[in-house]
Amino acid sequence: MRIEIPIKEVQKFINSYYHIDVSLKNVKQDKLKVTYFGSVFLSIKEVKEDKILFLYELNEIIEFIAEGALFFKKKQLDIDSIEWNARTNEVTVDLKKIKQLSEFLKHLYLSEMRFENENVLLVLNIRN
Repeated sequence: MRIEIPIKEVQKFINSYYHIDVSLKNVKQDKLKVTYFGSVFLSIKEVKEDKILFLYELNEIIEFIAEGALFFKKKQLDIDSIEWNARTNEVTVDLKKIKQLSEFLKHLYLSEMRFENENVLLVLNIRN
């Protein structure tokens, strides 16, 4: 099954779910610009059923500010669905840990994801 979701809808969901003000814009099929305390570029590295692994690019000053913001926000918010590895410049999003998606993912899994024409394109498959 192929699903197209406008990036603006994903942005609204993230802003509502995490109570933050993030802006999203697609740059390439595998790259997204995220603006929050500065700009970060996320590139899709791997899609594994319920997890999406992104590589990120940002300058050292923004990374320092982002690490501080994450430390304080993590105490305030339930953001267990996101793992940030500053050593490898990777961010993993565990979709199963997002309450609104957990029931849905009992029946389907993600096999492909890309950004195109201001949309997020997802390919979902039925679990055996």
